[in-house]
Amino acid sequence: MKFYSTSDLPADLAKKSFAANYARINPNGDAPLFALSGMAKKKTALQIEHGYWSKTAQFTNIVIGINATASATTLTVVASAGLVPNDILRVPPTFVSGVFTAGEIIRVIEVASATSIVVEREFGDTTAAALTAGAILPAIGNAHPEASDKPQHRAIIPVRHLNNSHIFRNAWAQGRTLAAVKQVAGKGTISENKDDATFFHGRDIELATFFSRKQNKVDAATGEPLHTMDGIEALIQKLAPTNIRQAGATTSYTQLIAMLDPLFDQRTDSMSGNTRVAYCGKTAINVINEIGRLSGEYQIVQAESSFGLKFTQIVIPRGVIQLVEHPIFNTNVDWQKMMVIMETSQFDFAYMEGRDTMVDFINENPASTNGQDAKGGVMTTELTIEMQNPFACGIIYDLTAGAI
Repeated sequence: MKFYSTSDLPADLAKKSFAANYARINPNGDAPLFALSGMAKKKTALQIEHGYWSKTAQFTNIVIGINATASATTLTVVASAGLVPNDILRVPPTFVSGVFTAGEIIRVIEVASATSIVVEREFGDTTAAALTAGAILPAIGNAHPEASDKPQHRAIIPVRHLNNSHIFRNAWAQGRTLAAVKQVAGKGTISENKDDATFFHGRDIELATFFSRKQNKVDAATGEPLHTMDGIEALIQKLAPTNIRQAGATTSYTQLIAMLDPLFDQRTDSMSGNTRVAYCGKTAINVINEIGRLSGEYQIVQAESSFGLKFTQIVIPRGVIQLVEHPIFNTNVDWQKMMVIMETSQFDFAYMEGRDTMVDFINENPASTNGQDAKGGVMTTELTIEMQNPFACGIIYDLTAGAI
């Protein structure tokens, strides 16, 4: 075969990153999230403490703090943050005997303090009414007169997130005598052991991606820095704790939707459908399928040669959740009942520069040896994870049984 330039290379012949190759040779294997990252653009971490920023769109809702009469023009509110002069507030509408009555429109004249605003009542041809403490008034835009001065500027302040890089290392080795022994089957002991190291490397990164906790200290044994990253569970707990839920002894469709619905309040990629991926243990998968079966009717008619149902996604009014059974979750009785829901478009691996799975061979070159009568090597990866929108992700623990 002729090879002269990169244009001569067939698709997928050129060497890929470790994660990309992991997806290619093991697409349904033990580390689906890490393997998926190999198909996406990677980010670079410049320091062991990796910082990144996220911004969340703001929609202002003002809560009335103290009852106010229909003529009151100074309102006490729980918090005025997010308001500027000329913002427009809307009082919820009412229905009297089924007849719709528009709520009052209120224009903000001045934000007097953190808990007080001066307003213009009966704006937009509406009628003023008493306001009750606890009433929620959403801001619905703003209105400025002609030739008005520059309005007060506002900005969404980015939120800084920090995570540590995490060093993963796995090795393979065989004594030279064993390496010289011929086998009647297999690829040879050294090759088999290298394959095992590849499995352990991908598995360790995948497990840490879900469950690792941040640490930064000096290792007592070596005196060297030791740093680990926060995994998905830790980041959701710290940034969106209400998105971690525990299922009851049984879970109905209504209860399942109540746990999933808040995850669709925010989305990262508005160019695609509101979709999530749920990594599940086997019990969680069975519970979801049981909920689906109990939520509808299932009939078996004569001449059918197969029966049963297999649901691969959950469709709720606000989005779709693709179900993926995670092999590693099935290795632990608690993880078997767990569902980790991810908006994958907001998730990234960030590698320290030059640390995207390096392979160092030991004693492969006779001119360079450490004196050990063995051959092998070491895989080293240093990375961390980013979650720009943890509010769109969640975890459900202890899915045990479905119910009507």
